[in-house]
Order: sequence, then C-alpha cells, then structure tokens
Amino acid sequence: MLAIGYNTALVKEAPTSWKALMTSTSFAVSTDWPEGNVAIAALIAGVPSADIFNLDAISTPAVKANLAYLAKKSARKWTGVDDAKTLKGLQLATSYGFAMPELEKQGETWGFVEPQEGALGYIDSLAIPTSTKAELRPLALAFIAELIRSDAQALMTKNGAGWPVTDAARALLTPAEAKAAHLDDPDMLTKKLLMLKPLDTRTLNGINRLWDEANH
Repeated sequence: MLAIGYNTALVKEAPTSWKALMTSTSFAVSTDWPEGNVAIAALIAGVPSADIFNLDAISTPAVKANLAYLAKKSARKWTGVDDAKTLKGLQLATSYGFAMPELEKQGETWGFVEPQEGALGYIDSLAIPTSTKAELRPLALAFIAELIRSDAQALMTKNGAGWPVTDAARALLTPAEAKAAHLDDPDMLTKKLLMLKPLDTRTLNGINRLWDEANH
C-alpha cells in the first residue's frame, strides 16, 4: 500500500490528505513509479478515484501542475521502495512503510497514514509455472510454505513489508500492528483501497509521458 509517511518530530498532526505534500517544505516521492505519482497528482486535483488511470481525465492542466510540483519540489526521490537514507530528516514522503523500522533505529519516529482520498494498493502473488521441473517443484512449494508461516508473516508485517495473508499471524502481532494491517477490516481491499490494475499501452505510455514532462 502506498500512503503518506510523516516525521512525527517535524509534523505535529498526522496529515489527512495527499494535499499535504503540496504545502510541505521537504518531502520525497518515487522516481521510477509514474503511475503512482500521476494518480496522487490526480487525486489532489479532485479527479474521482474511478478515473485516476483514465488518460483523458488526468491529462488536465491541474493534474499536470500538481505533478510538476511533486517532481520538481521534492527534496529527494526514492527508487523501487522508500528507504531510510532518502527519507531521513524530511517532513513527509509517499511511502510503502518499508523505511519506518530503520528510521526508528536511527532515532526518527515516523507515522504512516492513509489519506482520505484513498491509498494506492496492489496484491503481490506467487505462482509455480507448469513448466517447472518435477524435481524442483517440492523446493518451490517449500519456499511458498516458508513465506506463509505465521512467524514469517508477522515479521514481514512488523518490518513494513505488507499485510499478513494468514490470520494465524495475529497472535504474534500487537493490537496496534493488527489494526494497522486491517485484520478486522473486511472492506479494506474492496471498498477503501484504490487498487491498481493492468493498463493498456496507450494509457501507460501517456502516464510515462506526463511524468517525463513534469520533470522537465
């Protein structure tokens, strides 16, 4: 889930909207995920969540202006996933939450909040190809089994790497961690999270072009 990370020493009240990025004096965004940046710029501009990947709806002056601000006014940009080195000392960041544990170790406490317009999300998955050699299939199955063990799921959740997929991990989480992982919120994936979807070539090329233009 991509939401807002905030430095609690520099931001006294948790931000409630993506618009907080537009008034921050020091923030970070992704450098290599145009889809997320464009979607955020669109939400800030008031584009309905159902249209944030509609190229015609997001190719507007307002969205382009917001995107240019995110691209040019960001103090730093992270690649792949947010990291402590990039976020340290800043006020805000678009974030998956990956950087939070390391920032805590370095003496910075960061909060992680879902903006009212909606956080962006997707579901990672694992698959075993039918072409997998018979002698390797047990190894592949063992790897998946290892990942879904309750202790492994709890560890990934504590480290900000995602939400657990097995309820057995609940026993190893604090009530606050379980709440943050939405274990008792059945509507989170279907009604509250803005789930990403495959994009056609025209839309993807258009989004990449919008981000390239914003950086120049």
